[in-house]
Amino acid sequence: MWKALFLFAGLTIVVLGWGYYHVSTHANLNVSIYDVSLKNDRQAYGNVVSADLAFTNAAGTILAKARADKPLGTVSIYHPDSGDCRKIEQEASSSREGMAAW
Repeated sequence: MWKALFLFAGLTIVVLGWGYYHVSTHANLNVSIYDVSLKNDRQAYGNVVSADLAFTNAAGTILAKARADKPLGTVSIYHPDSGDCRKIEQEASSSREGMAAW
């Protein structure tokens, strides 16, 4: 019984430690776009399902571009010069040539 308890406690510590390490060393960006002009008596805003965005710094230089696509409004971010590398990233997981290109 004690061995099972120690095993469970050890596994819990390892999982929480790995989670802390992962969150501390990896970036994450979540983008949601809302439109307050769609406000009515039942909602304060509406979801935007089609839009083009540009992320800029204080000087006005474009750092990244983004696109919200229909039908769900999924936002994908891409580099202004290199473009969208999602296709190359997906190919990197299936072949050595794709990994080299990525």
